[in-house]
Parts: sequence; C-alpha cells; structure tokens
Amino acid sequence: MPTHIIYIGDPLCSWCYGFGPEMAGFLKAIPEPKLDIVMAGMNAYGTQTMTTEFKSSLLAQWIKVKETTGLPFNTGGLDHPGWVYDTEPICRAFVSAHMLYPTLPNMSNLALFGALQQAFYSHGLDITNGKVLAHIVCTSLNQHKHTCTEQQVLSTWQSEQAKVNTKAHFTQAEKWGITGFPSLLVVKGESLFLLSSGYTKTATLVEHFHKIQGQG
Repeated sequence: MPTHIIYIGDPLCSWCYGFGPEMAGFLKAIPEPKLDIVMAGMNAYGTQTMTTEFKSSLLAQWIKVKETTGLPFNTGGLDHPGWVYDTEPICRAFVSAHMLYPTLPNMSNLALFGALQQAFYSHGLDITNGKVLAHIVCTSLNQHKHTCTEQQVLSTWQSEQAKVNTKAHFTQAEKWGITGFPSLLVVKGESLFLLSSGYTKTATLVEHFHKIQGQG
C-alpha cells in the first residue's frame, strides 16, 4: 500500500525552496510514496509593493536559507518595477497544472514545484506574470512527458475555476492548522500525523516517519 505524504508549502517560501533536496531525498528513502502538494498561500492576495526596507527583510531571510542549504539565490525577482509580493499567482500556476493533469506522478509533481521556485529564486523572473508562469509550467510538464501548450496553461491559469481551486488549497491548509512551511503530513487511514514543520533534514524526516508508522 502506498505511503501517502501531503506536503504543504508555497513556491515563494524561501525555506520551501531550501527544502527541495531534503524532500527529494525523503521520497527516495520511504516505501512506495504517494505525494500530494497543497499550496499554502503564504502571502496570497498580498498588495505590498517592493520597498527597500521590505527587500532588506526578505534578503536577510534568504541569507539564512543560503547559509543552511548552499542553494543559489538571485535577487532580481525583487527588482521588477512596481512588483507586488503576492504568492497567489504562482500558487495558481501550480494548481492550473493539476487541472490539466490531475494525477501527476511524484517526481513530475515535485519537479513542477521546484521549477516554479527556481524561476524566482534562481532566475529572478517575474512570477506574478501569467505568460511567464505559463512558460515555466508548460516547460516542466513537457520535460516529464505531459504534453501541453503555453496557451493551454495560460487560459487555465486565467480561469475563474483556477482561482476557486487555488483558494480551496489555502482553505484546506488553514483547516489543518498549518502555520509553518514547509510542513509534511502522513496519512494513515482516516488520520493525519504531522511529520515535520519547517525546514528539516532528510535523516530526521525518515526517523520521524518510522516513529509515526510504528504508532497504532
């Protein structure tokens, strides 16, 4: 029977970006994983434009993530004129991909999430722009043999249904009481067990996983 893992995160969460390699290692270390990723909406519907002070506070956090993980950071994503820090558009891009392909395999799913993260953190792209997001999503899907066009992704992303579905992700994360990202849940029957909250190393994830599996 597959091991059902739910990952709650946001592509614009810097610690979720840093968590990518640890998450990939964890999936390889546990038996028959089945991965669902729920969008957290960390700063969804935000309206704050990027100021010097706001940028400095974000960069201070990024430095901590970089020191911990060694992953590259490109600050260009914060420099787009009039850029508003709103995580809903990029979360909606992830949800739109699942509207086109509802049952993405684990590695395609994680790769898509990673591609959206890297677009911002590694390449400094404007990830509130629908055309930019459509290109990222379509490229990632096509690389994993899930055929689509950028226009298909963009049309889906622009749809009211995508906005509704994305909001449903945020609501679900709230109902679970998830406040720290990234977070992992283990599904056992009708029960959910919190595996981790915040950046966690693979070895610790595996240790906690086996403890949960031994319960009940």
